[in-house]
Amino acid sequence: ADASPGASSSGSGCGGYVLRGYLRPCVRIEAGRPELPCPAMLHKETLEECEAWGLRARLAAAVEELSQAGSKSRAGRGDEPELLFLGTGGAKPTSKRGQSGILLRIGGFLALLDCGGGTWGQLVRLLGERKARETVDELQLIWVSHHHADHCAGLPTLLAERSAPGLRVVAS
Repeated sequence: ADASPGASSSGSGCGGYVLRGYLRPCVRIEAGRPELPCPAMLHKETLEECEAWGLRARLAAAVEELSQAGSKSRAGRGDEPELLFLGTGGAKPTSKRGQSGILLRIGGFLALLDCGGGTWGQLVRLLGERKARETVDELQLIWVSHHHADHCAGLPTLLAERSAPGLRVVAS
């Protein structure tokens, strides 16, 4: 870091202590690793590395465990967590990104993580009006991450559309 003009790191000089520093990044280009020609080559290379590290048996056991868990969850289908991204934009929404809102469903539990402006409209666009109303009535929790408008401006509209009692709204 370079000191600003008229200041020194020892505290002597015109300005006393250093209040501003300038960082100059080191610019360089690294060659990187060449692209593998195809997924089969990547698969082969991964298996070779696992063999070299003595991980082949562990990898096979993990694959078996995951495939068993996958077949169990596909049979039940009710326990899989589901995230529906309603908005991932910032304070200034665009036509492609609305303000924050994520619908979370885990089994029978339904929560809304943030409720930025336009959340109700996005629910209607994605689910249709009837299903959006049902979803809002099924909500058990709305969690507002912080008190900025892009995280809570949609609350009045969403609450106006709700007809069921028993909703908990938590703001951190």
